[in-house]
Amino acid sequence: MPSPPADPNEPVLVPGDPERLAREERSRTGIAVDATTWEEILQTGEHVGLPRAEAEAVY
Repeated sequence: MPSPPADPNEPVLVPGDPERLAREERSRTGIAVDATTWEEILQTGEHVGLPRAEAEAVY
C-alpha cells in the first residue's frame, strides 16, 4: 500500500522535479541579478569587447 503524501495539498515530487520547475519559472520570468553582479557582468563584457549598451539592451 502506498504511503500518503506528507501534505495532501502539495504535489508529490520525484528527483529532478524541483529543478525542472525552477527552470520553467526562470524561463517565464527571467533570473534575478542584483545590481553588483549586473555591474560585474557589464564590466566583463566591456573587457572582452561587448559594448555596455548592447549588454544593457538584453536586460
